[in-house]
Amino acid sequence: MKERYTKKQLEELYHCTIFKDTGFDDSHQFWTAHGTPIEPYDEPIFEYADGWTLDELHVNIRGEILLPFMTGTEN
Repeated sequence: MKERYTKKQLEELYHCTIFKDTGFDDSHQFWTAHGTPIEPYDEPIFEYADGWTLDELHVNIRGEILLPFMTGTEN
């Protein structure tokens, strides 16, 4: 099955670094994303997300995006 987005597209869309990780079990690899700031000294729009496929990772990143960033409000 073809993924909707490539790793590079997700990295550009969500300002993050994506790589394969094995966690504690070396027999299973999954995708991991770590958010990076859009501008220096800013907070990333999310901290961490993971998924077995890039499509699952995409859904999980969207679920982790910080609400103030989405609504345009600050605390």
